[in-house]
Amino acid sequence: MNLKSLNTWIATVSMFALIAGCGGGGSGGGGVVVAPGNPTPSPSPTPTPTPTATRFSAVAVGPLLGYVQIDVSGNNQFFDEGDAYTYTSRSGSFGLDVVSGRPDQTRGRIPSAPIHSMLVGGLDETTGMTVSGLRAPKGATVISPLSTLIFVQGNGSTVLRALGLLTGSNALRSDTNVLTLNPGEGIKSPNAAVSEDAARIAVVNIQLLALSPLLKDTTGDTVDGLAPMDEAARYLTEVIDETGSVRLSEKATILKLLKKSRIGSTAPEREIDVVADLLSKYFSAMPERIADAAIARSWAYAFRFYVFPELRYVLSQTPSFQIERVSAITRDEIRSVAADFAKSEVPVMSELVAVPNYYELSYDSNPPYRRTLIGCSYHNDYDHPGCNDYTLFVGAEETGTVISVESQNANAISVRLESNGDVTISRVGNFTGLASFTYTTRSRSGATAKGTAFVRVWGL
Repeated sequence: MNLKSLNTWIATVSMFALIAGCGGGGSGGGGVVVAPGNPTPSPSPTPTPTPTATRFSAVAVGPLLGYVQIDVSGNNQFFDEGDAYTYTSRSGSFGLDVVSGRPDQTRGRIPSAPIHSMLVGGLDETTGMTVSGLRAPKGATVISPLSTLIFVQGNGSTVLRALGLLTGSNALRSDTNVLTLNPGEGIKSPNAAVSEDAARIAVVNIQLLALSPLLKDTTGDTVDGLAPMDEAARYLTEVIDETGSVRLSEKATILKLLKKSRIGSTAPEREIDVVADLLSKYFSAMPERIADAAIARSWAYAFRFYVFPELRYVLSQTPSFQIERVSAITRDEIRSVAADFAKSEVPVMSELVAVPNYYELSYDSNPPYRRTLIGCSYHNDYDHPGCNDYTLFVGAEETGTVISVESQNANAISVRLESNGDVTISRVGNFTGLASFTYTTRSRSGATAKGTAFVRVWGL
């Protein structure tokens, strides 16, 4: 799905939720010193502190830059006339004391405290991934995949218990509030316990976000398409309510989730089993805690550009002679791929954003192992790298012009910018596997950005 407008978002790890405490006044020392013969003065009254408005944050894998809706009407429905709307800042934060990314678009009364439920969709700063349907209940200052599951299921303790976060080696501290703890700030805390909890929550957010392209009411979208977290949360909630557990590294749990989704009604049993097996390997290969943005991005990329294409391949082939190859993928291979992704360039959230792209070359390409990326229409699947260029807080209202390209793996793929602006990618030799190229794009206003496109070359 093309990223054409923020209005296509229906409202995926670093957060910016800071609840400012109230300051207090008072006299110090052992009393008031008075000159002889003078009456004792009354102490000055303690000034009443002025409360600081709560700063909220939106998060996927990193800060989520996008459009926020606040349920002022209190009916857990959005788009109501009385609700408030705003955009996040470039740090993913929003609130009364925060400058919005689009101040001219703020409507209604932004609350000074977490007294309403919230909905947000936007562009993830860490991965460039577009995420929709993130929700948070009353009392939350952080909107994230985890807060979405709590919102949909309705009970935070039940969700944390189901995810294995109340007991065992992954247990959070009893006083940790996952709806207000800022993982991005928390991992920097000098308090080791706070840092560890923040790093664990970051992993859970990545895992939940990875499920959202699969647990949908409709068939799978492209890897750059919307990730509807609220839809995934409904299936997760069904399993929690039925079994009390959603241990995501367990294949049996993932099978239950897949069989409830659209995949379960369309894919053969064998294919579903292979998909569940690979997903469980991916989840269990991840470290239990992630305290670094580059590592968080690498694991999100490992899903989007390595695991997810394999899943889509299995689900699209009936029967598939490649199922045995996919089944043979190991946890160590997934870890190795994630380590390679840690070296990839980070999408820069400036005036123009070049969102990461994904392409495939195979024997079935026309001609074999070559592909020309020609434009931004439904007919050609919006495949030109410039189609995902994004004018921050406005949307992809124009297609970026690619002005240069460069292969990052010259022994694997070649890439050429044609005179008419098309981009041609070709396999080099007999390479199979994952490669990439970078491109520089320019908007009509003259802003430029550098993006990365990942290319999977399939063997026979």
